[in-house]
Amino acid sequence: MMVGAFLILSALVATTSHGFEYEDLSSLIQTKSIRTIESLLPVLPTDFRSHYTLIHTSRSLQGASRTNPRVVLYGSDGRLSCSFNGDATQLRGDTFECIQFRTSTRKFDFRQIQFPKRGSSDPVMFSESGKSSDGKVSCLGCHGGSDPRPNWGEYPKWPGTYGSFHDRMQEDDKDFQEWLKAKPAHPRYRYLEQNDEEPNLHYGMLVTRYLALRNARILEEKVPLYKRLGFAVKALNCRLNATQLASVRTTPKYAEINIDWSTLLSTNGISNSLWTTQIFSDPMDSPLYQVHTGFGYLSHIVATAIAQNLSRAGNTALQSGLLSMEQSLTLARTGRPDTSYFTMVNHVVPDPEYFSKEFGRRNQLICPELSRLLVDELLHD
Repeated sequence: MMVGAFLILSALVATTSHGFEYEDLSSLIQTKSIRTIESLLPVLPTDFRSHYTLIHTSRSLQGASRTNPRVVLYGSDGRLSCSFNGDATQLRGDTFECIQFRTSTRKFDFRQIQFPKRGSSDPVMFSESGKSSDGKVSCLGCHGGSDPRPNWGEYPKWPGTYGSFHDRMQEDDKDFQEWLKAKPAHPRYRYLEQNDEEPNLHYGMLVTRYLALRNARILEEKVPLYKRLGFAVKALNCRLNATQLASVRTTPKYAEINIDWSTLLSTNGISNSLWTTQIFSDPMDSPLYQVHTGFGYLSHIVATAIAQNLSRAGNTALQSGLLSMEQSLTLARTGRPDTSYFTMVNHVVPDPEYFSKEFGRRNQLICPELSRLLVDELLHD
């Protein structure tokens, strides 16, 4: 694929899937005088109703069951995700809980929409950021404190969901088959369109990309540039050449970056719960700070997000390298049914895919420039 054609593809991806945000949702409800979830669902964009995961055992404010699972809608790009359950009689059965990723601030914004009880003349209530609609419950306690993020399992396990292991739903879960049979006549679920083949993986990959942008911003706030570059170089297995090593080995800063990066994070006040999407996880599942999501590690995606931010600040070498990486990742998926969502997640932040045979070649598209920048920073007084 020519670079020009790929730029057009990237532009199309950006313009066709980034059009529905929380403000559009709240405006839709108000302008159409919508007062129930049942009347909201059919007027939501088809793209938003076509990508969802099902949670039958919920740890959120909303109740769930195998018959009436909680639905998390996330669209094709995942910047806005909203959840509802199957029946108004369930716990918080008249609420829409939403998470909006704000690209301008690189933060997650949590909102709740409370629809009135049947027969009530109460208005629809829209919450303040980070609170329930009645203001009595904070989202921050379960979502990482003052800088909240979504809670989601790590590949390939998503406890409490249909398809909880490797998204195996069709053949492995009789309850899911019963749900599918009931779906066409269900007052809420019938408005859900065709879903992804791997919805838990897709949602997790999208969440991880936005989490990486957020984490890169946290590093910018807490860690100087040379340490951020050291993080990126180490996470991506970049190498300094002999000349570069000789020039920086005796500098005081070199000793500061030549440490385990989990120590770097913890010594700068970045806890595991702040860094990852794990709050209920088994600590034996994965190393500290290193949640395995999709086909790579979180650290690699954060490292790429650091490079991406530098590229957007004007570094043309990184711009070119990241574009080539995204193009390579897209072409690698050509012909697969899941090509579209792999293209989307890598458009948010490319992932060199640590477990692929191409990892070494892909990270070399940006490693030389990251190493050069690191050396410059280490030598800078």
